[in-house]
Amino acid sequence: MLLFRLRISSKNISTDTHKKPSVNPFNYSFLNHATQPPATALQIALPSKQLIIQPAIETCEKIEKIELSKEEEEIYGNRMIKGFHKILLLGKGGCAVVWKASKESKLYAIKQIARKAENALSNIQSLKIEFEMYNKIKKITHCGQKNIAEIYDIIEEKNDFWYVAELGGLSLGRQIFRIKGEFVNSERVYGIKHLKLHSLLTTNSNMIKQLLRNILIGLDLMQEAGIVHGDIKPENILVEYKDTTITDVKIIDLGSAFSFDKPSNIRMSTPEYLSPEALIYFGSSAFQESKNSIELCKHQKPWSYDMWSLGAIVLEIYIGFPLWLSLKGKICNNDYVFFSKGLFAVAGREGKKIVQLQMSMLSNLNAYLKKYHVIMPSSALNLLLRMMEFDPMKRISPKEALAHEFLSIQ
Repeated sequence: MLLFRLRISSKNISTDTHKKPSVNPFNYSFLNHATQPPATALQIALPSKQLIIQPAIETCEKIEKIELSKEEEEIYGNRMIKGFHKILLLGKGGCAVVWKASKESKLYAIKQIARKAENALSNIQSLKIEFEMYNKIKKITHCGQKNIAEIYDIIEEKNDFWYVAELGGLSLGRQIFRIKGEFVNSERVYGIKHLKLHSLLTTNSNMIKQLLRNILIGLDLMQEAGIVHGDIKPENILVEYKDTTITDVKIIDLGSAFSFDKPSNIRMSTPEYLSPEALIYFGSSAFQESKNSIELCKHQKPWSYDMWSLGAIVLEIYIGFPLWLSLKGKICNNDYVFFSKGLFAVAGREGKKIVQLQMSMLSNLNAYLKKYHVIMPSSALNLLLRMMEFDPMKRISPKEALAHEFLSIQ
């Protein structure tokens, strides 16, 4: 598969490495030296709260079957909500499993948290927050409702806590890459295989435009509701497509969401997709003392948090390499074999070091794109840079992005 090549206009890239951020809600002083910090990781860093999800629709690519281990079978048992018929296991994580189930011919995605599972109480609380945030979003009349996965109910039982939601497609993350360990010259390396959707998104500009429009419409709804998602990443975007048309996009997992006006429950999510100001906050004493979250929001717009994350997803698609992969990865192309590590991957997933890598990337974007054999058109590059604007007050809004030149041109 050929790696996507876009055209770069160097005029659109700022190379001023001495320019300092104009917003400083916390201590950014160490960033003045962020040129090329070390980023050697000792372990593979998987996105937090990641569930392995099987597709709800058929694809032309083989998806590995997911099964429960004997230990997991003892925890989750053979239980299901009364009236629902269990069909198959869609996914599993460290604290929950997700089932495809039916009731009266309608299909659902049902998350099961066993009360005796590890961290069950904190995850039950997360689901309650998610349900609360969703109900606030649902009150807004907006075309973006179709882009937020519907949550139908939360059911508490003696042994389990159940979460009943709309069944969507497969996550974007599982449709663009497949990662498999292998040995190259006696060295452990992780092969990155580009899947069909990645090829389509990077060779058909209309497809990535369709994808971005749908996500942006959903984010526009959320900001109108005053809700910050807080964990926008490929695993939380469900995508269905047919041929070269995106047919459905849904944003899922509001477990890290918070009200922008009353940000009392801001929590750390997946660091490689978080904005610089969020990472600085989570590494500060203010966060450790559960203080100053209101101060954090004073220095950004309702959309700033999530728009950076969407920019990170766009960057990941274009470079064709997971941002979080902290061990050596390999891309095999018809023309070359390319070895690298994730752009924002660091040992221990330390926020301060990730911000240094973000600063380095923004200051030397031409060099990074060249390294990954990416050539980018000026309109797409401009939109990416506006999504990943370091100053959160200047970051582009969903409405502005929808009207951007790159997305307005068919």
